[in-house]
Amino acid sequence: MVGTGPPDRVTSKTSDLLSNFLGTNDTLKFLDLSGYSGKLEDGQLGWGLSGALGGLKDNTTLHQLRLRNHNMGAAEDLSELCRIIKANKGLAMFDIQHNDFDHHQFSKLVQALSYNQQLISFPTSDADREYAVSKEKRLLSKTQRRPTIKAHERLTKSAESRLDGVLTGLHKQWDSEATKVKEILERNRNDPANQVLELESQYLEAWDDDSLPLWLAPKPTQQDKRIRRASESSLMTSAGDMSPLQTSSPISTTGFEALSTFRASYPPRKTYMIEEETLA
Repeated sequence: MVGTGPPDRVTSKTSDLLSNFLGTNDTLKFLDLSGYSGKLEDGQLGWGLSGALGGLKDNTTLHQLRLRNHNMGAAEDLSELCRIIKANKGLAMFDIQHNDFDHHQFSKLVQALSYNQQLISFPTSDADREYAVSKEKRLLSKTQRRPTIKAHERLTKSAESRLDGVLTGLHKQWDSEATKVKEILERNRNDPANQVLELESQYLEAWDDDSLPLWLAPKPTQQDKRIRRASESSLMTSAGDMSPLQTSSPISTTGFEALSTFRASYPPRKTYMIEEETLA
């Protein structure tokens, strides 16, 4: 379902249908519902997606959910998304990168994540940080620019200095929140209750997160099990065909070995046996 989306932003009906689907699902374990943004058209659910996620609050079946590139940052209110992150007990991996969140929204998401005890993967990217910084730079440039200065003209040195200071602080703030994410995930990964998690190998390989813990092993598929059973059966059959060496059977000799055996049974050549006759 990657890249699927309506030609325009999601309607309330679409949002309700998606929410109902997520709320009633009891079989789907992996879902990639990422959108796309092209030069000619977009496939994004937009701000309405945040509300559609309400069905996830009580869902315990879905373990991996990827919702990239839906411009969820356009929603002024992310409270529903934050509630999902707090309340959901089934998701182990949640990817909402490239959704144009600003630094305020990112901080709210991280705060919600701190209440979640199950998530072991919540990827963040430098691209999201750079987008938030560039967005803030555009907004600040407008406020720093005097009305008499045209948009294409440079700011004064003092204005540029103030802008650089704000952007540097913004970088540090974002990185600080990203560090909190790592600490939260590490806490959850060290929880023995989460280390019983098993995921299908194909879905685990499809998950884009290089920081996944080493204890997370892929769940054997039916094909893997059949191959293992066939291998074990082949080893048992091979072991049954093997017999111990028969050391009690006579060993045939040929060539020089046979000749040596023959010679050993007779006196050596040019050797005479003389017995002295004794008179009575």
